[in-house]
Amino acid sequence: MRYLVGFVLVLALVGSPLSAGAQGGEEGVAAEPNADEPVSSDAPESEVPDIETLSQRAIEHYQIHYEIPSEEKKRRERRRQRGLAIGLPIAVVTVVAVVLGSVAVSKSFDDFAQP
Repeated sequence: MRYLVGFVLVLALVGSPLSAGAQGGEEGVAAEPNADEPVSSDAPESEVPDIETLSQRAIEHYQIHYEIPSEEKKRRERRRQRGLAIGLPIAVVTVVAVVLGSVAVSKSFDDFAQP
């Protein structure tokens, strides 16, 4: 019975298409653009921005979305330091408590093992 379920599962996986591209047209044949034909653009030549405009837009986008103001940097640094000041001692106390507890338990098992 296990083999039957596994066989049906394998058949279902083999029979299913691997991608959406395999569903349309012939299998194994990918539609590639012809290198001899010129590529047409929907935008007229006058609407295509020059490189200076594109670089300026990229700089503005970076400044708006990725540069962090100095106040925000200070706030993040304070939060990081506060997290370390609180989290590090808690982690150390937890590790020490676990080690001491395991030592105490092992000693109590040694006491029970001795007649």
